[in-house]
Amino acid sequence: MSIVGWVLPYYGINAVFVMFGLFALMGAIVTALFAVETCAQILERISPVV
Repeated sequence: MSIVGWVLPYYGINAVFVMFGLFALMGAIVTALFAVETCAQILERISPVV
């Protein structure tokens, strides 16, 4: 059973949307903290040497 299948009967559809929103917020925070800025940079500069 998925997490949605467990949350929905006990807490309702609003809790499912809150859960998805929290996962999206966590993803945004991780991206903001750890993603490499690539705007206006050439690929050779941001790519590791292979």
